[in-house]
Amino acid sequence: MITLQERSETIVKLPVEVEDNQKEGILEKCKLGEGIYVANSLTTVGDGYVITSILNTNEQGVEIPEPKLKLAKLEELPVVTGEQGGKGYKDRKREVLSKLRFEHLNDEERVMLENTCSDYQDIFYLPGDELSATNAAKHSITLVPGTTPINTERYRLLEAQKAEIEKQVDEMLEKDIIEQSHSPWNSPLLIVPKKVDASGEKKWRVVVDFRKLNDKTIGNAYPLPDITEILDQLGQSKYFSCIDMVMGYHKIELDPKDREKPAFSSKQGHWEYRRMPFGLKTASATFQSMMNSVLSGFTGSRCLCSWTMWSFMRGH
Repeated sequence: MITLQERSETIVKLPVEVEDNQKEGILEKCKLGEGIYVANSLTTVGDGYVITSILNTNEQGVEIPEPKLKLAKLEELPVVTGEQGGKGYKDRKREVLSKLRFEHLNDEERVMLENTCSDYQDIFYLPGDELSATNAAKHSITLVPGTTPINTERYRLLEAQKAEIEKQVDEMLEKDIIEQSHSPWNSPLLIVPKKVDASGEKKWRVVVDFRKLNDKTIGNAYPLPDITEILDQLGQSKYFSCIDMVMGYHKIELDPKDREKPAFSSKQGHWEYRRMPFGLKTASATFQSMMNSVLSGFTGSRCLCSWTMWSFMRGH
C-alpha cells in the first residue's frame, strides 16, 4: 500500500509494463482514484520500476494499492527549430520581446532573459490569443434559503463609458466568458480605472456590482493567504518572480446551475457568465483553492499563491 498525505505530492517507486526491454519512455498522466493523479513524465526504467510522483488533491490522507502502470514508447520525430517555425513564430517572438523592460539589466542578464522568454514565448498571453481554462475547479453560488431573484436597475453611464463597456462586452463574448441570457436576475454594470501599468496607458475595467447578490450568498470558510506569513516565508529568499495570470478568475468555469444568478445587462442585451466573474463573495476562495490544488507540493517550498503567484529561491 502507498500512503499519501492530504494535499501533497509524493515521490514513489512503481512497477511498469514495458515492451522489448524498453529502458525509457513516457509515463502518461492517469487518475488512480478521486483526486489522485500520477504525473505525466519522461522516465527511465530500472529493474521493472520507475520513479514518479503521485498527487493527492483531497483534504484527507489516503492509502492506495500499488498500481502497475504501462510505459508509452518513444518515437523519433523530425525536429522543427524556431527558425523553421514560420512567420507566425517569428512575429510572436518579436512581440513578446518588445514588451520586456531591460533598462535595469546588464548585457549578460539581458541575453539570459531574452533567451528564456524566446524559448517559452508560447506561454505568454498576447492580444488575440484564445483564453484557456482549467477543469481543476468549478465555482458555485450557494444562496440563503428562500432567496428570490434580484433585479437591480442599470446605473446611468456617460456615453464614452457606454462605448468602452460595449467594446469589453464584445471581447468577453468572443472569448466565451459570457453568453446571452434570459435570467430573471440582474446586477448593474459600472466602469472603473485600472492601475496604470508599465506602459503608462490609461485603461478601464468593466465590473458588475454584485453587492445585493453577495448579501444573499452563503460564505466560504476556505482560508486565504496571510500577508504576514507570506513575508516571513520570503524573508531569507534572494530571487523572486511574480507571475500574473491573465484573467485568472475567467479561467474557472461557473457551475451551469448558477449562471443565471450573476447576470447583467448592457446596451447590447442581457448576459450571464460562463466563467467565474470578479466580485462574487466566494470567488477569491474558489481561486485560492484551485491554485493550492494545482500547486500542491510546491506551495511554501517553491512558490506562494495570492491571486498572483510568487516563485522564490533560497540561498542562491
